[in-house]
Amino acid sequence: MLYDHQTESLWSQILTKAVTGPLTGTPLKTFPLVETTWKDWKSQHPDTLVLSMNTGYFRRYNEDPYGIRAEKALGLISEGEVKAYGFNQLKKIKTFPIKDQVGNQTVLIYFEKETQKAWITDEAGKRVESFLTYLRAWKSFYPDTKIFKAK
Repeated sequence: MLYDHQTESLWSQILTKAVTGPLTGTPLKTFPLVETTWKDWKSQHPDTLVLSMNTGYFRRYNEDPYGIRAEKALGLISEGEVKAYGFNQLKKIKTFPIKDQVGNQTVLIYFEKETQKAWITDEAGKRVESFLTYLRAWKSFYPDTKIFKAK
């Protein structure tokens, strides 16, 4: 949960809205996100600068604070239908993109096994808003989620 110091509202990233405080129900503006390896990012954006990890505090910045047991997933909400693409299932697919139907929208799902990078576009190639999340968390917020199964 994100905390707003000015209003003391709490914001849910998965629900994309404030869930407590005077701004309850207010939508959270979302932005496209790419999670990838540093090597992949740097090859695409060679002028990128990185903050130093020498912060004066001991932190394990190289470790995932959620542990390796949580399965990552790409979540999609389209016209009231909710679907999740777990990385363990995407790893089983040999060729990308895969075409899928969510609500009335045809989407293309991309996944790079080496970088663990995933994204969704429409048929014209325009990015579709999706959420990089953990499968268990996504299903907790959206219990009616359809789960993608590799064929």
